[in-house]
Amino acid sequence: MIFLRYIYKDFGIDLSYMYLRIWTAYSADILNKKMKLNKTNKTDIFYTLFKIVPFILFLSIMFYCLILNYNEKNQYKIMQENLIEVPVLYPSTAPEKNNQCILLAMALFSIDKNKNSMQPVYDPSLNVRGLTSGMIFSPKKNIYIGDEAFENWGLLGSTLAHEVEIHGNQSFVEIEFINFLYHYVYEFKYNLLLHLINKSDVQYKNKKIGTIKAEKEAYKYELKSKNRFSLNAQNEKSLQYILENKLYENDI
Repeated sequence: MIFLRYIYKDFGIDLSYMYLRIWTAYSADILNKKMKLNKTNKTDIFYTLFKIVPFILFLSIMFYCLILNYNEKNQYKIMQENLIEVPVLYPSTAPEKNNQCILLAMALFSIDKNKNSMQPVYDPSLNVRGLTSGMIFSPKKNIYIGDEAFENWGLLGSTLAHEVEIHGNQSFVEIEFINFLYHYVYEFKYNLLLHLINKSDVQYKNKKIGTIKAEKEAYKYELKSKNRFSLNAQNEKSLQYILENKLYENDI
């Protein structure tokens, strides 16, 4: 009995030792796997962050630029509204038709020219008050002033504001895109009507809606700024007539 007890005791000790070794090895294996898993997870996290952070940074910069652009446009709009309320006194005699008078009118009426607009120049061959031209994908714009703008200082200032402050800040890409879009819309309507009523005398007019929209903005701005340029009744009436009638004839 005593012998059996000693055997059991020794065997129990051996079993306990064996169990301890197995448990230790198993625990070490689990710990090692966990460490590897944590290492893998950390690698995945770092890799994911490496991919996401530049995108988040790009979005943040873009959002910041949009806010800056919005604030600049707001400030410019406020400045324009303030300029509208400031009347300017000018000589009653008509300005001479030259570039010097254009420069003088720019200073006299505080015409705000952005960096993309070239200095307005006098063009005696121009049969309208003013013209802003440029390449569709280029921000640079050339501005020409014709004889009709030199009737008086107020009309010259108003013409410069029309071309420089409005057309100089408009997007030619947007204007031409709207022209292109509406061209196909009107062409579709024309062909549809032609098919439905079966008449050959239906006339199709390519209305340049983008150009008309841009001109309407400029003429409305001139009328809104009439006190700034002290426009006489005849000038105001003429601008109003063009806004309400001639724009849709593309006679601008």
